[in-house]
Amino acid sequence: MKALVAGVQEKLAALQATLSDREERLGVCQTRVEELEQQLQSKLQEQQATKKKLEATHSIYQALRKKLQLQ
Repeated sequence: MKALVAGVQEKLAALQATLSDREERLGVCQTRVEELEQQLQSKLQEQQATKKKLEATHSIYQALRKKLQLQ
């Protein structure tokens, strides 16, 4: 009976170690996901700013083109 209990305790300890390792890996993965989300958000903001600049430049171009055509 003691051998059975010892075997179960040994397996439980191994499972707890595995769980601990996986929880640690999960934490690392979650941190990396957060970092990637921040990078994506930053890139999105950059692209939105670039789009606004391009739209403004295009509007200026169109206005100048129209002005030149009227002359």
